[in-house]
Amino acid sequence: MNIIKTQLNINVPSNNRPAYIIIHHALAPRCSIDDIHGWHLNRGFAGFGYHYFINKEGKIYRGRMETQRGSHCKQEGMNMKSIGICLEGCYQDYQGNGDKVVPDAQLEALKNLTLYLMKKYKIKQERIKKHHDFVQYKLCPGNYFPWEKYMGLVAESTDAGQIKALIKENQYYKEEIEKLQERLGGIKKKIYEIERMVEDE
Repeated sequence: MNIIKTQLNINVPSNNRPAYIIIHHALAPRCSIDDIHGWHLNRGFAGFGYHYFINKEGKIYRGRMETQRGSHCKQEGMNMKSIGICLEGCYQDYQGNGDKVVPDAQLEALKNLTLYLMKKYKIKQERIKKHHDFVQYKLCPGNYFPWEKYMGLVAESTDAGQIKALIKENQYYKEEIEKLQERLGGIKKKIYEIERMVEDE
């Protein structure tokens, strides 16, 4: 996975302790990380408010350092305990615009970046959130974003997901293991009964 490092020089405190990953969209069909940086400066931010930007071609750009406080989700103090990822695109109907399909390259890059961050900061999958989860009136990352598919791709790639897949592929061995576990349980019970008999004598 290649991460393109930018030189945006965003001057904010390094007091972010990542425990969540929050997914956003740019609400713009076509834009760059530099475009968003400019928009955010005009709004009075220190600059690009997210930690990462992924364009539709699947290129990943680093905005803020992961340890730097974000400006992407102030609710519940998330700017100081999350990584914000922004996707190029407008995955909802907005001012006559709306991308109804997330490009495969972009979704694949998002999955890979998510897995990297999950491993680095020991973030569980249930702590991957939509911006909408914290701001109900916003659809971000958009109602056309395939959230269930994204979650499925992440789950398949985790250790637990791979173990489940192996068990599913090897159903015969699963049944044999369960039988052995049952027999072992019976043996343990017998040993316990014998030990009790010896104690009673």
